[in-house]
Amino acid sequence: MKQLAKAVHNNNGDLEQLRQQRKLLEARQEAEKNEINADNSLTSAEKQTVKAVEAKKTEEEAKIAAAENEVTKKLNKIAGEEAVKAVHNGDT
Repeated sequence: MKQLAKAVHNNNGDLEQLRQQRKLLEARQEAEKNEINADNSLTSAEKQTVKAVEAKKTEEEAKIAAAENEVTKKLNKIAGEEAVKAVHNGDT
């Protein structure tokens, strides 16, 4: 999880990479939740770990969403700048 969070935080603006990281996070969270729930050797107190996993997932999803928003803002800014340059240069 820490590696995933670091990758999200240090993302170089690849929106598709962020989406893939989100899917990976969701798959890992779901697998861990199912594994914990299926383990009959765990007490209900121990199964509370599922809540901790879900809380961590929510936290990491917020980081991914924030990074996606930043990438989108940067892309929109670049597109706007290019449009202005095109108009200025008579390229439209």
